[in-house]
Amino acid sequence: MTIFQKALQGPTATVFVPIVYRMAARLDQIDIGEVMGDPATAAYVLRNAQSLFELPAIVSHFQLGIELEAEGGTVSRDEQGTPIAFSGSVTLGRATADSLAPILDTAGRLSVELQGRAGVLGVLTGPGTLASLAGASAAEIADLYVAMAKKYSEAHVSAVLLAEAPTVGIDSELLRATTTELVNICRFYRLKSILLAPGAEQVPAALDHVFGAEEVLPLESLRGEAEANAPEWVDRGGLIFSAGEIPESFPPEQLKAWMSVLSRGANGAVR
Repeated sequence: MTIFQKALQGPTATVFVPIVYRMAARLDQIDIGEVMGDPATAAYVLRNAQSLFELPAIVSHFQLGIELEAEGGTVSRDEQGTPIAFSGSVTLGRATADSLAPILDTAGRLSVELQGRAGVLGVLTGPGTLASLAGASAAEIADLYVAMAKKYSEAHVSAVLLAEAPTVGIDSELLRATTTELVNICRFYRLKSILLAPGAEQVPAALDHVFGAEEVLPLESLRGEAEANAPEWVDRGGLIFSAGEIPESFPPEQLKAWMSVLSRGANGAVR
């Protein structure tokens, strides 16, 4: 069992999971478009990033809004990859999962290649982001989540991660309406469900693990000197995520320094 899996089960030393995706492509000098379109390439760069930074877990992708694109819509993103606009008319549902085969392929490849070394997070765009971008209904989103949870279980991921854009808050009713069945499906397949909502001050405990603005490590803090700023996070213990995706321009040596300091409490456990 990896230290990430242990952290999912209960109290542990601090386990920091930075979201590394576009940065992984840049480090291997591969265009992000190629990464998004080719599961083998995606698995290659993500596996390399996991090895370089000794990440306890890696995402299957971090292209928020990809579910809308799978149905023929167009999502515009800013330089950090945050979805900011949508055009088109789409209907999400269980059939959408069939159009997301490439990211499921990537997840399956990573699960095999990183078995015993690191966890793999099967990523889904959060309900608030899908609703705010395209007006997707709770029923549509819930159906999509159920289908994708089943497919991610077949890809042997460690957990399912619902990620909201950092500009999106939490609608408690929408969250519960879209995730109740997802959580049950995940538990049936012995998967943990996680919500990452860095833009929300308060997050209801609708999933197994929830991370709002108070439970994530701000990107601004990561730009500070690790030896001076990381100890307070080491003392927290348990899982900690970055507040969204690490920018692709972020200095690799800076992230390595933070990973080194934050992993000291792991007591030599398998990452």
